[in-house]
Amino acid sequence: MKAKNIFLLAVIMSSFLFASDKAMMQQLHNLQDRLLFFENQALTSHSKIARLRQDIAGVKQELKGLASGGALINSIQNDRLSDDFELLDLRMYEWTDSSDRLVARIRCTTLTFAEWVKLYFYFYRDGQLIADDYSYIDYETYGYSGVLPFHQSYIETFVDKTDFDSLQVAIDYDKESGDDAFLCDQILQHVANNLTSSYSSYVWEGVVNNASTYSLEFPKIHANIIRKDSLIDVDYTYLDTECQGGRTVIIDYVIDSPPEAQEIVLRNCSKEAVDLSGWRLGDKDSPYAYTIPYGDSIAGEGYKSYTNDDINFTIDTEDEIIYLSDADKNLVDQWTKDENDNILYPLTSSCYNSYLSLPESYDKIKYKFSYSLHSLLGEGDITPNAPVFTEIHYSLAPGAEHEFHLFLIDANEDPVELQIDWGDGGRTGWLGPFASRALASAPHAYHIEGDFWASARSRDGDGATSAWGDSVHVFVSSTVPVELADFTAILSAEHVVLRWRTLSETNNLGFVVERSGDKIEWRKAGFVNGHGTTARAHEYTFMDALRGNGTTFYRLRQIDFDGSQHFSEIIEIKQSRPTLFELASVHPNPFNTSTQIAFKLAADASVDIDVFDINGRRIVTLLNGHRRAGEHKIIWHAESVPSGSYFIRMQTAHNVQFLKCLLLK
Repeated sequence: MKAKNIFLLAVIMSSFLFASDKAMMQQLHNLQDRLLFFENQALTSHSKIARLRQDIAGVKQELKGLASGGALINSIQNDRLSDDFELLDLRMYEWTDSSDRLVARIRCTTLTFAEWVKLYFYFYRDGQLIADDYSYIDYETYGYSGVLPFHQSYIETFVDKTDFDSLQVAIDYDKESGDDAFLCDQILQHVANNLTSSYSSYVWEGVVNNASTYSLEFPKIHANIIRKDSLIDVDYTYLDTECQGGRTVIIDYVIDSPPEAQEIVLRNCSKEAVDLSGWRLGDKDSPYAYTIPYGDSIAGEGYKSYTNDDINFTIDTEDEIIYLSDADKNLVDQWTKDENDNILYPLTSSCYNSYLSLPESYDKIKYKFSYSLHSLLGEGDITPNAPVFTEIHYSLAPGAEHEFHLFLIDANEDPVELQIDWGDGGRTGWLGPFASRALASAPHAYHIEGDFWASARSRDGDGATSAWGDSVHVFVSSTVPVELADFTAILSAEHVVLRWRTLSETNNLGFVVERSGDKIEWRKAGFVNGHGTTARAHEYTFMDALRGNGTTFYRLRQIDFDGSQHFSEIIEIKQSRPTLFELASVHPNPFNTSTQIAFKLAADASVDIDVFDINGRRIVTLLNGHRRAGEHKIIWHAESVPSGSYFIRMQTAHNVQFLKCLLLK
């Protein structure tokens, strides 16, 4: 199941015509196109996908190295991308002569397991599409390019510089069952981390421990740089899986052809020099064939090369194993042509050494790990993931009890218990157990005003306990007024749809929706919970069944926690059956991948709705069935249809109508 939604961001910028890094941008586009192709190939190997994503990461890092910084063009926050995702941050930087850099953070807001998540960018000038681009997310919590329910992810990508005046951003993803493997956030542990100033950037290095009995592919560390709870920059680097487990000297790489260019390169993983006098190199037939001369050594974190002129054996290009032994013939390392250099082994440590560019000011850096879990090899219990609150910010009234919800997940599908530190001095005992991949709830009331930070942890039946999860901000205040921004009603096929929006709320228990036929006698239609006290905007929706012809009036009766009540303005809507047969509208038009088609029927009828191209060929049948009298809407999902003009035809036994639409991708 696909989902794609679009919002508009207006950005004004100048025209740039430089192209110094066009080749690298084209390489990035080509790799992303290959990944998009592999996405739909069921037989594509996991390692091929992971390696392709590693290649994309490498090109992004090269592009990032072309400029020491970038001027911020524009940024936005807190926009809805789809029913399942919100955009927390989007920043666009002027980067090089021919490219701009985009950094975005998204969050899943429902109990949805999303895979192959990617953002599309559509650039417009004077209302015309002039360029487009896309990027898969960089930080995965589920699958290769997926996001777990209520989790966050981000992208960092580079786009060709374009003279545009508006930008449309769309999200695309598959909805999955949630039964597949996910990334366990408790397997890797940060042992050490250091940032050292080096010219215009920082040397970023540290040590990571694989605390599990599992092997992981393509492990990497991410740095999310935060200021005032907003993402302002990102970076990541792959862990060094060669120098793991306290190893000193390794065979870094081997050149096996042509024979006259054969070479073996040794690498020192430690910071101290290593004396290689008397050490041995060899193959499977003669593992001690070559003795390293007396006096040879490798400097700390250095390299040493032995070429065809040095070694006295030939490297087999088909099925070779190269051995490195010390002077006492103890095996130090071995190299095979087919070995995977990107596996982090169980119960070992690995390091990373990269460069991290930091802005002039920031509040904190959140370090995250990810890896390919699909090739997970090992056995035993895995510590459950840390719980995740379903909201990233709460605004509450003092003394009012609020029901908090948290998402729990365990790799072994064991039931888990939950403990919450409320940040106000209170901490729960172990609550539960709760089922894995489910929501847990816990009530709590804050009795004093202020800013608090709540966090939670979980444990499974074997006693394995997660780390404390990312804390969430809880703002407690009784001084924010309730502001109702708008209140509207529209007719759908069988309902009146009421929508209203608040800019802020104080002690808001909720809204009683009331209806009337004469504005004198009012009856309760339903109740919608409020958000307590909040300084953020919130949108509400309520659906009331159609009740025949005539005018119906609606109002909202807002109720505070202390019982006080306030009424909204009164709105009205006329409910009547259509008197016409009409193919009413196609909206949006033009559209990107899906559009909504509205039609009206004066009487019950059998209806056919078909789509034709400009040559009169039927592309798809959207509807072929009986419908009741009234207003109806259907969606045309056109992901697999090329851009162009199309005609939509609605036909019954006695009527036919056409509408034209334009598909732009």
